[in-house]
Parts: sequence; structure tokens; C-alpha cells
Amino acid sequence: MKKTKILFVVSNFNIGGTERHLLQLLPRLQRKFNIRVYVTHEKGVLSQALEEQGVKLSESKAVKFLHRCGKLGRWMAYFISMARLTGIMIAFRPDIVHSYLQGPYIMASVCGFFARQKKHIMSRRIFYGDNPENRQALHLEKKCHPRLTLATACSEEVKNELFAEGLSKEKLITIYNGVDLNRFKYLPPRNIARKEQGLSPSTFVILIVANLYPRKGHQDLLSALSLIKDQLPTCWRLISLGRDAGELNSLKKYCNEHDLENHVDWIGQVENVLPYLCSADIGVLSSYFEGFSNALLESMAVGLPMIVTDISGNNEAVDDERSGFIVPVASPPEMASALLKLAHDKDKRLAFSRHAKQTITEKFSLDVCVSNYESMYAAASSSRGIDRGIQ
Repeated sequence: MKKTKILFVVSNFNIGGTERHLLQLLPRLQRKFNIRVYVTHEKGVLSQALEEQGVKLSESKAVKFLHRCGKLGRWMAYFISMARLTGIMIAFRPDIVHSYLQGPYIMASVCGFFARQKKHIMSRRIFYGDNPENRQALHLEKKCHPRLTLATACSEEVKNELFAEGLSKEKLITIYNGVDLNRFKYLPPRNIARKEQGLSPSTFVILIVANLYPRKGHQDLLSALSLIKDQLPTCWRLISLGRDAGELNSLKKYCNEHDLENHVDWIGQVENVLPYLCSADIGVLSSYFEGFSNALLESMAVGLPMIVTDISGNNEAVDDERSGFIVPVASPPEMASALLKLAHDKDKRLAFSRHAKQTITEKFSLDVCVSNYESMYAAASSSRGIDRGIQ
């Protein structure tokens, strides 16, 4: 039987939530579908892992160079990438084009028009809200919406936002991220993981896994810690994993000014977060907005009690006062209170840990996620399926 051909359009495969999601998803989908991926910007550090699993990636080699050549170079890169993508659509003739995030969505829509591509699925992975960074090209997205076959949202709040932009309910589906539970069957023992990181068994470890963007709220977490640094266990550490997007120097300066520098480790970007998850006592996600955080799901899969802000995705994964605490956005005092509750109550941490693991197994496994994608592609391939909508 001929496999349905799907062309995925993404910006890059550097380490981020969307990229790690696709790293898990694409090899599984490839078992049933003929998959090809076009990268509009650069392949990135995760691309090798995908290619080793047989996923075909294409890019325009000139684009990465031109992006470093100022504004004119970036415009040239965009048009070269568009030409390359249009050529791939014409040559590959995919049954479905599936684009991820804003830039690839707009580019794939334009290229699809010239290539006479009939079916296009878009995935939005973040809640825009009032953030100007995402809304500046929203008017272009809205012009692309009428030609969409389906749109996927990673949370109910993102789905509602797409509906408010004019997409009909019949074209909208929520598909949560999935965690490959096999990765969490054989975790390194806590004492060994801590020894490798130079942490003593008695250290109270707080972990945040998030790239250093202002919207990730690292400053709020540091402000919360500054309020309670003398009330936490004597030996405590905050470990931060994530790529610096321009915030590191200011965050380090704040630590120095508030006597936190000896308690905070800025590890940077890492490919394998599991040893750090296994070493931690609690996890924190202090973002102002998200789509649905993979880091949150992975932390819960290990059994970390979580403290998260009350935003899209977070409030759909964490059961408040059962698997963690949900606190208001940009509220260091509320976060500080939650930190103290968990720091001094081991029984509560253990109870939250058990419920977190159970939630991941029942609602957020990779098997469930893959099954939902397969159903969506079947619906996209059938006009009758689209008329019915997808549940």
C-alpha cells in the first residue's frame, strides 16, 4: 500500500521544545508515512539524531550564511529558502504539508500557493497573548488561515486563540505533547547522578529547564529565591539548563547583587537532561507564556514535584496541590511561598511525585500523541473526515 507523503516545514533543529517534540515524533510517524523535512533556516544540533534514524532533511546551504549578512542578507536568505521549498513541493508532491511555528507556516503557505499544494496543516506551539514578538506577523498568518486544511494546537488555550482568529472549530484539534516512557524506565540512581554533578546527597536542588529568554521568567525565580534564601535548607542550589538568548549577564549580575551567586549554577544547553532531572528535588517553570512545555512533561515523568506559573499548558498538565503548585505569573512572593512549602515537606514532595508520574502515564505518553497524529492525517486525507471534525 502506498504511504501518504508528508512534507514537514520547520525553521531549525536546535534544542528547543518544538524541536525535541519532533525528534521523538518523526521517527515514529515514519513507520506509516513517507516523510521528508525541509529546514528553512539551519539544520541545528539535533538534526544528526534525526538523520541517523532515517528521517530525510533538506536545507538551502546558502541560507545559514546569508542570515549572518545583515538585513539585506536575511531577506535574500528568505527568498532563496522560499524558492528551494517551492521546488521541493513540486518535485516531492506531498499529500500533506505540515508546518510548525510562525515563519515556516507563512513560508509554506506562500510556496504552497505557487506549487498548487492542496492540503496544509499548521501547528502552533505557543500562546501568543499580547506578546508583540509573536503578534507582529499575525496579520500575515490570518491571511494564510483560509487555505488551511487543519490546525493543531498544543493546548486548549492555544486552540481557543486560533478560534478567535477566525479558524472554524472543524479545522482545529488539540494534540498534547507526548513523552517516550521508555526513556524513563532505567534512570540513573539519584546518588550516582548527584555524584557526577558534584552534588552532595543532602543538597536541596531546584531545577529549571528553559532557554534564557525574558519570557521564561528566570528573573522572577531569582527574585523569589532572594526573598527566602535564608529560610531554605542550609545547603541548596538552583541549577539552570538552557541556551543563553541574551539574558545570562543580567541574571548573573542580579545574583551577585543579592548574594545568590554561590547557590546558582548556569549549566547552559545540554542534549541529555535526564541526569539533572534525576538529581533534582523539585522543578520550576516560571514562564510568562508557553504552548506546552516538553521540559515540564519530562520533569513530571521522572517524578519531580513542579512549581509552575498559571499559563497555557502548565495548568493543563499540573494538578494544583496534587502534582505541584500553580502560582500567578510574575509573582515572586507566591513562588517563594510554594518553594518553602516543598522544601520543608518531604512527604508532600513524595505524594506530588507519585501523582506526577501517574498523570504522564495516563495522559501524556508518546503512544497517545502518535496515535492522535495518525488520526489527524487520516482526517486530513479525507474531506469527509474534515467535515466531521476531529475529536
